[in-house]
Amino acid sequence: MSSQQPAPPVSAIDYAWREKTISELFHVISQPLTGLHCLLEVSLLKKQKSDGYRRDIQAAIEAASRLVESLRQARELAEAENPGALVALDLTGIVRDVVSEFGPILESSHSNVVANLGDSVWIHGNHERLRRAIFYLFDSVLHDLPLGNDLFITTTSGVVGSFYIGASPEDPSNKRAFEHPRRAVAIAARTIESVGGRLHGIEQNNGKSFWVEFPRAAAPQDIG
Repeated sequence: MSSQQPAPPVSAIDYAWREKTISELFHVISQPLTGLHCLLEVSLLKKQKSDGYRRDIQAAIEAASRLVESLRQARELAEAENPGALVALDLTGIVRDVVSEFGPILESSHSNVVANLGDSVWIHGNHERLRRAIFYLFDSVLHDLPLGNDLFITTTSGVVGSFYIGASPEDPSNKRAFEHPRRAVAIAARTIESVGGRLHGIEQNNGKSFWVEFPRAAAPQDIG
């Protein structure tokens, strides 16, 4: 009896083909659905119809929105598995940019950012995809952050380049493998893993925390 052979590794060409196919499918389907969504909303605003009619229209709007969102997430999952062109990136700089994006939300929730962002932490990655992964982790933590609770953020450079965000001060003894039902975190995890990184986390009564570790890259001025 012959032993089962392991599946061959997925090549970069396979990744690129799958990503391109899903991206094209997203555009082909989402554009008419988005148009339908707008037409239904206009119809709902302009026409005085029965409550039953309005409920049916609203249900159609919500179904179209869910389908477009599912297609968008499928596209992002395909992208996350393909690291794309890798360059040296400053993790600390990306984290600072994402903190700025969430500034108004943090202000409205009366949450202070307790940040320990030191020197540049250089890693390899695709800038837009990594920024999106960090954004999704911020969004996930803030989603469950109690009103007025501080947000703790750290980047460090050692054997690995690491990033921490959480509802409590960093405690490495809590770090563990983390599975979360929200699709956005799955996209972030796949993006991180596609460049050799790892995502850990914990969920507690006062919210959740994430640790991310990346293989370090040489700073651009150190290359050559």
